[in-house]
Amino acid sequence: MRLPIEARAIVTGQVVTTSSVLTLRDVFPLGGEIWHTLRLVFTVTPTHTTATNPIVLGVYNLIKNLKITTSKNETILSCPGLGMYYLNWMLKGVEPFHVPNTGTTATPYVAVIDIPFSHALLARKEDIALDSGRYTHIELEITFGGADSFFGAASEGDATLATTLDVTLFRNKSGFEKTGKPLALPYIKHIPPYALSRGYTDIESAEDLTLFGFNATVQDMAAQICHDPIVGLPYSGTVADNMDDVTFRDNVIAYLNLLKMEFFQEERCNYAGVDQADLARIVGQYPYVFIREGSIFNAYWTGQKSEIRLENNTVALGTPTTPQIDVVIFGMREMRE
Repeated sequence: MRLPIEARAIVTGQVVTTSSVLTLRDVFPLGGEIWHTLRLVFTVTPTHTTATNPIVLGVYNLIKNLKITTSKNETILSCPGLGMYYLNWMLKGVEPFHVPNTGTTATPYVAVIDIPFSHALLARKEDIALDSGRYTHIELEITFGGADSFFGAASEGDATLATTLDVTLFRNKSGFEKTGKPLALPYIKHIPPYALSRGYTDIESAEDLTLFGFNATVQDMAAQICHDPIVGLPYSGTVADNMDDVTFRDNVIAYLNLLKMEFFQEERCNYAGVDQADLARIVGQYPYVFIREGSIFNAYWTGQKSEIRLENNTVALGTPTTPQIDVVIFGMREMRE
């Protein structure tokens, strides 16, 4: 059942403190409507006299993690702002709206993130969505970085950031009819970065988890943290096309087998609009979608697998020579009782 989509402002002008965690819980209406999208609009106004080297996507970089959980202990989303920026681009075929950060003092910079509970890759979009009538609360937790996430670790100077958040909910009333109920929960998860030289990252196997696709972001290692091998903070480097021989496999079948960099350069053209400048700006993205017919039955079920891995050649193509890889997986999970 399909009914008109409503757009309802939930939060307007919420003041955000940098280097903090903002939790929104009681603001969400749980009247039984079906949620399709939460739109988050972040506005950051820097004030400074000495800050330099602004990060172009600094507003997205400021958002260290977005997490949505339900009263049934379901985690629907766990992903940094930049991971959502690239995933939104992939799911919609157009770059998310933002005002590029030039670092000018007293100038507001805006970035929009849509949290998609349903999306255009599905022929029947209501197969996955959020049935608000199932819950006593839904919680959105946002972790914010500081001025060094906006200007770069060594160049924030005396900068301070005035940040606000607006939240809009897209929903409809199809949930009041049995035929309008979704079949499963949406699911988006960021996998912590790993060094390209390691050659693989493990993907979760679970009876209730089915994947629609993934997007891997390859970038130069930066802002090193303690891992083995050493890698940087998520999405902390300059993006680059230098991962090759990409394989996605489980213990039985290789669903992607030794795919070359050029395969993904063509693959992402599906999500980049028609402007060649758009294509240049998504360098370093390695997207793949299993549900090419728009059906959840095309998706990859992770259950009953002893091992699931995304693998790559351990030798980087060109420069940088020490890249790291962030991966975002998306799909659906079964609803908990």
